[in-house]
Amino acid sequence: MTELSAHTFTSRRHTTRYWECGPVDGPLMLFIHGWPEIGLMWRAQLEAFSAEGWRCVAPDMRGYGGSSSPTASEAYTLSEIVQDMVELHDHLGGRPAIWVGHDWESPVVGALAARHSDRGRGQVLISVPYFPDAFALPNLLPLIDRKLYPLHLHPDGQWDYYRFYLTHFEQTVSDFEADIPAALAFSVLDASQH
Repeated sequence: MTELSAHTFTSRRHTTRYWECGPVDGPLMLFIHGWPEIGLMWRAQLEAFSAEGWRCVAPDMRGYGGSSSPTASEAYTLSEIVQDMVELHDHLGGRPAIWVGHDWESPVVGALAARHSDRGRGQVLISVPYFPDAFALPNLLPLIDRKLYPLHLHPDGQWDYYRFYLTHFEQTVSDFEADIPAALAFSVLDASQH
């Protein structure tokens, strides 16, 4: 049994820091964090599953923690992030794995299952379902409960923050970067109230 440790993998495209514990020859389980988190948020799960013999890995996704953070918004497309995970998976040996995705990274796990089915033994999607046509605002709008979010008051329903993020990307980034600890503390507080 190995203790939780940080590692770095670098390809020509990207650098990924990842957290790992468990036997190297154990079955592989990858934990993909959501927004705004880092791989270490999975610490309890990594330790629990590794104690059962699993090799557990939790990367800091592109733009988070110790992984590279490209400045261009197009560097954060689903296809780019899926390719990061393909490269990391190859680096880890490429054996079929259990993939666990949380929040905005659930679509990454769904896309991996759809496009690279040989890489998975199973998938777990937490908080956000997989949408074959992309996790995009036009695909989410029909799902809004208009009794809770009347159209005239909430055209984007509970997804108003997503619209703001899409239309004011630079401002969103600068607002978060102005006080990162406060932004993360607020997101944790906000999530605990729902």
